[in-house]
Amino acid sequence: MKIYHLIFVLILFFSCNKEDENNNVMPPNNFGSGIYIVNDQGISFLKDNVLTENIFYNTNNIALSNPKKIKFRGTKAYIISDNITTVNVNNFDLKDVIDGFTDLADIDFISFDRVFAIDNGDSKVKVIDLITNQITEDIETGDNTYPSFIVSGKDKSFVLNGGSNINNYIDSTFIIIDHKNNQIPTTDIIASRFLASNPSSGVYIGATGDWLMYILCKGVYNSSVTSNIESSFFRVYRDNGVIESSFNLPGIYNARNLIESNNNLYFTSANGVYSINRNTGFTQQLCNINSDVLFVRTEEYDDNDSTTVSSFSQMLYVNDINNNSNKIYKFNVSLMSFTDTIITNSRVRYINEY
Repeated sequence: MKIYHLIFVLILFFSCNKEDENNNVMPPNNFGSGIYIVNDQGISFLKDNVLTENIFYNTNNIALSNPKKIKFRGTKAYIISDNITTVNVNNFDLKDVIDGFTDLADIDFISFDRVFAIDNGDSKVKVIDLITNQITEDIETGDNTYPSFIVSGKDKSFVLNGGSNINNYIDSTFIIIDHKNNQIPTTDIIASRFLASNPSSGVYIGATGDWLMYILCKGVYNSSVTSNIESSFFRVYRDNGVIESSFNLPGIYNARNLIESNNNLYFTSANGVYSINRNTGFTQQLCNINSDVLFVRTEEYDDNDSTTVSSFSQMLYVNDINNNSNKIYKFNVSLMSFTDTIITNSRVRYINEY
């Protein structure tokens, strides 16, 4: 009887261990390199023209609350929603959730394993330690400044105060935060500057000898009123925020989503999608679609003159907020025409690539 009892215990032990192993099986590495689409329902993944919807929910059985953006660092994806959710980018297994925000707008990775998180709701930049995933410091951006966008270099970050639709509040300021000084981590505000109405987005080009930051101001736009303010474009010195030059953008309203690809600048507006010359401010309308999303990458396409020759072009990924906000339209800049459509299950909010 003792032998039978021992065998029973051993069977029970191994079956329990097997059950525990099954409960802790890691999801397969189905993701990684590819295009990630943030929409109202969650995260979709596009690779080799195959779209997989709701990959966060399907992997973790948890819904994201108000997903807005997705950014990457190393093998982690950082999903910006009502909080910051981190996942393994290869299998989308949940790693951590960082709370403590009123209305999280944007994040950017800075020196010494830290993140600047822009909290539009309480007008603060919140410093997050990526080792502990804890908020370690708050930086005030001013009373009711509504910070909405951040772009960082190796030692400084530009935080744009983009105004608010609440009571038609207009802002025109940005602040510069020094986050590394002589290899020592700092978070010192070194300048606060004025631009035009409602700074919306900016880029570092990163070219050797280019000491400028490029910033769009969206102005004021409401289709039901006539007191609108045109958008504008600024060239600003990176070290101190002094304006080098500025350009009004005649007839262009609600310019935003400034993005750089292969030293070319593009942006969206109420009038359509444009390219802009960073030296002269000259703009060219590429398409007249009203999009609130812009993603750009260089892609290969079949040349119209031959079926055996391929060319490369900048491809713009945009949606149509007036008609089909759940569809992504691919626009070939070389051909000046739309070449493909990607249909998702809900309104597209952001696109990024890993």
